[in-house]
Amino acid sequence: MELPGERDDVLNVFDLLPEQVTPDRSKLWVIRAMDLGGRSENGVGIYPTKEYERYACLVSSVDMDGNELGGIRLPDLTQPVGTHSGWNVRHPKTGAPDQPVPMIGFSRWFPPTETDRASADDPRPSIQTRYIDRDTYTDLVTQDAQQLSDDGYILESDIDIVVKNAVDRYDVAIDR
Repeated sequence: MELPGERDDVLNVFDLLPEQVTPDRSKLWVIRAMDLGGRSENGVGIYPTKEYERYACLVSSVDMDGNELGGIRLPDLTQPVGTHSGWNVRHPKTGAPDQPVPMIGFSRWFPPTETDRASADDPRPSIQTRYIDRDTYTDLVTQDAQQLSDDGYILESDIDIVVKNAVDRYDVAIDR
């Protein structure tokens, strides 16, 4: 099992992605130990509240592609064609582009070829380097989906749709 990581360490991985904006660390939420006074248990607190050290902000660790390591990893993460995240930053036209929008993720596709990777200065290996071709990719995600079913994490009847979804994303990443 992968241990959680510090939020800033995880965001440092995302900083390496081309064209990816990460939130300003100084504007992210923090939770601190607080002293509300001796009567706080009765609903009466002191003002201003005394704040102390910051609680550690632990998040799921990510691999070098920026994909989460925790939980049950579907083929989209075990055989990735991009970086997938559960957060995003606001579009500049909406204002506050450095503030995160939780629960609305993004997918940043890997470069299709090594030439594309070099021209984009993308540190992540290309799809071409990872998988010989579409058939090889399909075989790998099928094996991973079958293993998930054998382990009881997905139904046998869901293997085809899990594979189809992964291969559809492969096609999008290659043909963009």
